[in-house]
Amino acid sequence: DLPAIDATCKHAEVARRVKALNPAAVLLLGDIQYNTGTLAEFQNSFAKSWAGLKKVARPVPGNHEYYTPGANGYFRFFGDRAGRASGGYYSYDIGAWHFVALNSNCEIVGCSFGSAQAEWLRADLKANKQRCGGAYWHPPRFSAGRHGEYTGVAPVWRDLRKARARQRLRVGGLH
Repeated sequence: DLPAIDATCKHAEVARRVKALNPAAVLLLGDIQYNTGTLAEFQNSFAKSWAGLKKVARPVPGNHEYYTPGANGYFRFFGDRAGRASGGYYSYDIGAWHFVALNSNCEIVGCSFGSAQAEWLRADLKANKQRCGGAYWHPPRFSAGRHGEYTGVAPVWRDLRKARARQRLRVGGLH
């Protein structure tokens, strides 16, 4: 028998622990606010418990953010920190590190060869001069859990590998 799963919201507890670390950045790996990622849900729950951490939040949208058309609540809540609403992918540097935040909602923003996101990624990787880096999105490319292999991001995964990202960037995602 498996132990019962505590499904209660843990925003406040996680935020308290994160604040204690005083991080330069917090990578938010999608499905940030259940159930549908409306602006009201972000404001009534996430914003209250994560007050003070929004300035270091580096989000990527998950599928739940798109349960609200265009992930409008997510993009309105995070503003410029979420990338352009038309794509939701972006990159940034912190110290010697270069980070690439990708949008894995491929059926909405496109991840295939020739898509705006794939072309942007190739150009970003080519221009990157940082020694260390990471790429992240939601959900993971590979999972031992019930989701298995997520093939939607396979094209951008190949681009990361072609750019020798396995040596320069740590690639992956969480679910």
